[in-house]
Amino acid sequence: MKSWMKRILYICNFIIYLVIVALWISIPEELTLNIACSVFNLAFTGMMIIWDRENLKGFYASSQFKGLTQASASAALVLAILGLVNYLSYKNPVSFDLSAFKTNTLTKESKEILRKIDIPITIKVFARKNELGVIRALIDLYRYEKNDIAIELVDVELQPGLVAKYQIERSGTIIAESGERHQRTNELSELAITNAIVKLTRDSDPQIYYVTGHGEVSLGLKENRGGTFLKGLIQKSSFELKEVVLSSIKKIPKKVKTLIIWGPKTAFLKGELEVVEAYLQSGGRLLAAIDPNLNGESVTHFRHLLRKWGIKVENQLVVDRIKHVNGSDGTVPIINAFSPYHAITKGLKSQVFLPLTTAVNKAVIEEGDKFEMLASSSAFPASWGDTDPAEVVKGTLSFDPLKDLKGPIGLVAAITKKASKAKIVAFGNSTFVINSYQKFGKNFQFFLKSLVWLMEDNPLKSFNLPVLKEEPVFISGPQIGLIFYLAVIITPLTLFSTSFVFYRRRRKL
Repeated sequence: MKSWMKRILYICNFIIYLVIVALWISIPEELTLNIACSVFNLAFTGMMIIWDRENLKGFYASSQFKGLTQASASAALVLAILGLVNYLSYKNPVSFDLSAFKTNTLTKESKEILRKIDIPITIKVFARKNELGVIRALIDLYRYEKNDIAIELVDVELQPGLVAKYQIERSGTIIAESGERHQRTNELSELAITNAIVKLTRDSDPQIYYVTGHGEVSLGLKENRGGTFLKGLIQKSSFELKEVVLSSIKKIPKKVKTLIIWGPKTAFLKGELEVVEAYLQSGGRLLAAIDPNLNGESVTHFRHLLRKWGIKVENQLVVDRIKHVNGSDGTVPIINAFSPYHAITKGLKSQVFLPLTTAVNKAVIEEGDKFEMLASSSAFPASWGDTDPAEVVKGTLSFDPLKDLKGPIGLVAAITKKASKAKIVAFGNSTFVINSYQKFGKNFQFFLKSLVWLMEDNPLKSFNLPVLKEEPVFISGPQIGLIFYLAVIITPLTLFSTSFVFYRRRRKL
């Protein structure tokens, strides 16, 4: 073989090795291609050595070969160390999210869930090759938090056997699997994937009864005042939701984890309230909301029931002159400070608004009961509970010391009864989670966190990654004034004064 031809073959052999390294790095999932190329080039190298063995004998005995051997051994050692480091980092990944809204990491709810799960989990992604990269970017966040989660990427076009086995009907399906059990989702979101993982840890979804028949927020109504969006969130959060008419049942089953009575407008029958009270006496959980009705009382007996169990929901309109939605004259309070002690609101940094809310306060409780005010209005005289409907209609709201309640006014409260182990969370407004406000995610988060606490299903959380365009920020009247003075008066005057001082100093030089 001519020498120039040998050089070309050696160069080709070397180039192919570089290509193989690039293949293993860029498409490691293509095992068939990568292994075939590697075996071919090793065989090619072996053949070259056999063909050129006479010339290579002299090279083996030279000092150049000795130096090359030492360099190769050193390089192999370095590569082995780097490979070990890479393996350890793959098994124990650490990531840092420097983005302002932490969009490249899992939410704290997902992290808490993954820390509590001790069963082996495999996440299988069934998608086309051009879709796998995007999906894996999200799935890898789970492995960063729990390094024993196995990830399998399945190209639906190349592995029809697995597609048939798991009955995959559409590309982009994600399956969370543990042993013989598996849960699937076609939605590429953290909420959907985390809840699929949660379902693997239990035999059935917790059941919720939603009371109807008294003018409550309708979960089936798609219009702005309806609750279809809220219903969807509850169901996506792995709860089994059932609407029920209390007058048609004699007892709430023990399997019902929580009873929701949300914004009733008409009176309850005596038998209905007896069903609710019997449920609470057996350790039941109640999530309730009563809206203010200054035109007349309509749910007096239900208020009495709540008062008997430790929460007093007044029929007053809460007015907050400091923290309110601009243009509402204080009748739509904004909550931006929550109780730092209760499990529902601990660490909660949100901005929740309650349109036309009533007062929620502490009633007489028994020794050992745990009452917690989760959110309140501003202090008096900026806030009070107004009882005069004529003032609301005329827009002349003012505090009447003979009838009105001084602030701060409770807006949301929770209680745990020592004797019966019953739990209640009460809101002074029900409409803050209707369809009209579906873009205000923090409102729904507050509702769902309350529901989770009542369920005592700690591994389960309901949330969504923050979406900037869906997180409007309310600015109150005082805040608008502050922005005006800073932006229009103080800042320009400061800049003008500084410029004038520098100008005068330069003239003196």
